[in-house]
Amino acid sequence: MIKLIKYISKEFISPFFMGLIGFIIFVSVELLYQLSDIIVRNKVGIDKLFILIAYHIPYFLVMGIPVGILFSIFWVLSRLSNDNEIIALQSLGIPSKRIVIPFLFLASILSIITFSLYDTIVPKSNMKAKEAISKYVYKNVEANIEMNKFVEVEKNKKYLYVRKIDKDSGTLYGLLLYEIDYAKTTVFHAEKAFKDKDKWYMENGRIFRLTDDGLLKLDITFKKLELDISKNVEEYLRFSKSPNDMTTNELKHKIEITQKLGGDASALIVGYQEKFSNSIAPIVIALLGVALSLFINLKSKSWSVISTFVLVVFYQGSGAWLSALGKEKILNPYLAPWLPNIFFGIVGITLFTLLDTRVAYKLIEPLKRIFGTIIILIVLSSHGFSEKVYIDSSNISIEGTRITFEGSTTINYKDSIIKAEKGYGILNNENKIIKANLYGKVIYIYDKKTIEASAMTVNFESKDVVLNNTYSIESFKNKKKKNVKIRVWSELSEKKTDEKVIFSKKIKITTCKKCVTYYIKASHATIYPEQFLIARDATLEFFGIPVFYFPFYFQSLAGEKDAPFIAAFAFKEDTVNISIKINHTFQNGSELSFSQEYARNVKKDTISQSLSYNYKIPFVLGTLAISNSIKDKAFSNLNFTLSNKLKKLDFSAILSHNFLYNSDKLSINFKNIETNLGKFSISSSLSWKNRKISNINFLNLTTPSLSKKYKKTFFKLNTTKIKITGPATKIFEAWKEKNVSINTSFDSKIYQKN
Repeated sequence: MIKLIKYISKEFISPFFMGLIGFIIFVSVELLYQLSDIIVRNKVGIDKLFILIAYHIPYFLVMGIPVGILFSIFWVLSRLSNDNEIIALQSLGIPSKRIVIPFLFLASILSIITFSLYDTIVPKSNMKAKEAISKYVYKNVEANIEMNKFVEVEKNKKYLYVRKIDKDSGTLYGLLLYEIDYAKTTVFHAEKAFKDKDKWYMENGRIFRLTDDGLLKLDITFKKLELDISKNVEEYLRFSKSPNDMTTNELKHKIEITQKLGGDASALIVGYQEKFSNSIAPIVIALLGVALSLFINLKSKSWSVISTFVLVVFYQGSGAWLSALGKEKILNPYLAPWLPNIFFGIVGITLFTLLDTRVAYKLIEPLKRIFGTIIILIVLSSHGFSEKVYIDSSNISIEGTRITFEGSTTINYKDSIIKAEKGYGILNNENKIIKANLYGKVIYIYDKKTIEASAMTVNFESKDVVLNNTYSIESFKNKKKKNVKIRVWSELSEKKTDEKVIFSKKIKITTCKKCVTYYIKASHATIYPEQFLIARDATLEFFGIPVFYFPFYFQSLAGEKDAPFIAAFAFKEDTVNISIKINHTFQNGSELSFSQEYARNVKKDTISQSLSYNYKIPFVLGTLAISNSIKDKAFSNLNFTLSNKLKKLDFSAILSHNFLYNSDKLSINFKNIETNLGKFSISSSLSWKNRKISNINFLNLTTPSLSKKYKKTFFKLNTTKIKITGPATKIFEAWKEKNVSINTSFDSKIYQKN
């Protein structure tokens, strides 16, 4: 057993660090992505970014240890299975179940390391990270709240004054918040401010708004109102720490004090339990990973990566969700952080118990299908009312809970602007506007899109928008770079304030400027701006006369982009074909193209099905694409393509793995290289199998055709292809034995006068 532990440990180390480092890089990039707008706006230097990442690495490290363990288990066991080493161990009298012992031994060591980091280095580094963000990103490290002093909480915009600070309870007393704009000044005065469920609220206060000439425009009292500043109050208070910033002893002491004062300690209890449950995670993951890998007999390293991703999403995602429920007391805060470990531990023990039994052989195939389906679903799947509403109107009057606007009215909410001639709103007990009804030449502007309407209703609590008698224009550029405008009218349209999708009833659309030639009428339509429009029960009308009926009508609004959904049905040569294609562009610019096709030969009674995907990610050097396809349970090449369309050439580098022959190929291509003589293309490739070169293509050069007229003679050198290849051997030896081939042709013609 000692030899087995040493052997597995040696194989375990490299993939463990691959998975761990990969996870740290991923979450570091995600952190910078979340802070990207502020980083660019505040001009944070690259040296400060490295400091910021360095402070976060200890926390990323403890979160990434289970990922590295799981990835290493799948990687090592797939290699052992491919090389028949598991069978060899069984022939030596070592059962499959005993293979788990080395992994549990390593996981136990890593579990101790995890807890040590959680209770020593991580709390300190998290506090340092907060200070670094405040100092280098927000640039306000000195802007701490002090008694009887004004603090600038938003540059040149908001100033906060606090008369007294209770450091034991974290309550602020005698609070003033000045919000200064070029046309008005708003003053918030409250008796105290306190934290409740991760948000800060002011209590028992008034709101004053003054115009630029000093006249009082608004005076409203409130009982409770959210403290609206761009950053959390904790960024300005030295005494506040989150559970991740405290050791177990500090957390335990904080829980005792909070409970004695009658406060809610649920979040602290969850944080305390998380330090222990996350430390046990390596052991639970090791048990589950080994049992699952042996149970379904993973052999592909590609599936090892995918399986790691799926289980990590389930484990850490469920952990975050259940912990949130514990903080809200929906679940027991002592139990909530342990539920993922309990569930995944039970699954791991069950699979481990069933190994090498008859039941296992009956469950393997169904489990593989379920596991594959879950992976595909995850690949394909991938706020409360706290925003302020600002109203500017020529005449505002308040009577009870009703606020009336007369004259030119503008409402700013989130990133939306609403303009109308008149309207009224409804206030709640906290004097917040919860609903508005607007009339007369309503203009609704959001996300660079404008909708005109005769009337509009906005519910700021449910985030519902209803528009009557609307008119809007959807525009895009077609493949010929021509701007196309689609005019849309509807009797009723609905949408959410935080979503772009529009649901319309009784619509009429056309590309005709004056709408006198043709248009399409439909009972219902759904508009996805800059993506597509889909209508139901549509009729095409010319000069008001219906000429054609469409059960469904689809109109792309993405221009040169592929349609987001395509479904096709065909019958040819005794074969029924059904194909579905989905194209989706994510907010970060990445694109997913997924297609599935079924073909059934009714004469031979045979069925064939295929599935393919292509996922493109914006990359530093261009676009990184991952593509693969499956046909009748057989995998095709797995391709990783890095491409970029530059000004004078197109570049691409492709790394592919052939599952059928277990071979790999790397090719580099430069196409459409613009020169004074025309466009050239150059490519080179290298193929290998089992770490041995199988084919070398040093150079593929394609030249453009060249023509020249000299006096009465016209000369033309057609496209020339130069190819340099080598035998399957070492690179330098292959170059010595290279084979050069040149293919070209030459034409000439003499012109004579008649």
